[in-house]
Amino acid sequence: MTRFCIDELAQSGKGYYSWLFERMHGRLDNERLHIGRFENLIEDFIKIMDDLNVEQSMQMKPQFDIVGHTNSSSHSHYSHYYSDELKQLVGTNEASLIEHFGYLYEDAPNDSKIVIPLTVNMHFGFKKLLGKRVNFLTLASDIDVSLIRQKLAQQTEEQWAESGREELYEPHRDTQALLIVHDDDFRHSRPTVKPLYESYKAELEPLFQLISRFYGGNGFFIRVLFAKLRPGGKILPHIDKVPTLLNCNRIHLPIITNDHVWFSVGGQRKNLPTGELIEINNATVHSVENKSDEDRIHLIMDWVPFQTARIPFRSPARP
Repeated sequence: MTRFCIDELAQSGKGYYSWLFERMHGRLDNERLHIGRFENLIEDFIKIMDDLNVEQSMQMKPQFDIVGHTNSSSHSHYSHYYSDELKQLVGTNEASLIEHFGYLYEDAPNDSKIVIPLTVNMHFGFKKLLGKRVNFLTLASDIDVSLIRQKLAQQTEEQWAESGREELYEPHRDTQALLIVHDDDFRHSRPTVKPLYESYKAELEPLFQLISRFYGGNGFFIRVLFAKLRPGGKILPHIDKVPTLLNCNRIHLPIITNDHVWFSVGGQRKNLPTGELIEINNATVHSVENKSDEDRIHLIMDWVPFQTARIPFRSPARP
């Protein structure tokens, strides 16, 4: 969508789906439209094929019965994802679609499963850097990283390329990563401990204990990884917007670095020395430049207080 499209949507006074429907299909009363509903997808699809006189429509139904529903996801009743304010907003802005297709808002049955949706509002007042600083907060200095450095020297290029981090995220196109602990789907709970964890366990556990004490315990590590920035590479300016990335303390420990690597957070530019354990505010604009001719490698650890975790999973096992 172009800026013109966004302006048009903003000025229309309509909800996104009503505006998009009209943009794609024209008027709601267009007799040439054949609309199927997601909740009745098979039945409506066959009906549309019948209405269009598609000869094979009679053969489709038995095949659908054999295959059944695939690629389905587990979720609770839709009403659990609506606050009273959102329900009113959708009811007003999407009124034309709701009325035309005869939708009614239904409360969830008493026995339906409740899940907590991931939203940017899940932080319960969570503050970066404990509210003490704006961009950088030092936890400890002069940490001995020599053993970690020795082990990293044994990792192969194939291992560094396994995560595909540089392909998934545009700002990190000059980086590679070794995943140690990770929530691959950003679920903000039950992190997956990767096989490589055992190789670094002896060096990581003292760091985990130090960080846990600093933040008062009562939490866990949702992500732990080594991130490598190639010589002359950049991590482009960006803000982490995924809820789980916002609701954690993001801690860096430089393992291999030099005086020509610069970390910018919130407009403040800083060279992070080897062995300094420091939290950065990834909820504001941050970037990195490696102006040297060698790799820069940081250990990145995301500490999550239990109170920010998704409610059914407040006490996951921590590494």
